[in-house]
Amino acid sequence: MKTGTTLLPALLALFAVTALTACKGSSGPSASAINWVTDYQAGLEKAQKTGRPVLVFFTAEWCGYCTRIKKEVFAQKEVGTASEKLVNIWVDVDENRQLAGEFGIRGIPALIFLDPEGKVLGPYNGPRNPGPIITAMNEVTAKYP
Repeated sequence: MKTGTTLLPALLALFAVTALTACKGSSGPSASAINWVTDYQAGLEKAQKTGRPVLVFFTAEWCGYCTRIKKEVFAQKEVGTASEKLVNIWVDVDENRQLAGEFGIRGIPALIFLDPEGKVLGPYNGPRNPGPIITAMNEVTAKYP
């Protein structure tokens, strides 16, 4: 019986680590149809080099509504396709509070479009579903062929 007694805590610990890893991985940029840059400066440099506008997504792991957008919007193939004409930057506000402050982010999720030089074009304030977000992406990218 001793083997069973020591095995149970080990199995529970393994389950907990696996569950936490799975949850964390599913909420990050890797669980998306969008190719995200997670370094803001690197994203801006890429935008300047390519002449593409930028979509900045301000988010946090604890944000339930952010997770919903990640799963219901950013995981859609059509959204990923529309995003290919942009440089997409993923900003975790917990890791980058200063940047969130510079943009005046007061609530998340927040989506902001920038021109290729990093100048704010404006926030996206529309519905948080694929169709309107794709339309907004296409409107911004049409200005930068």
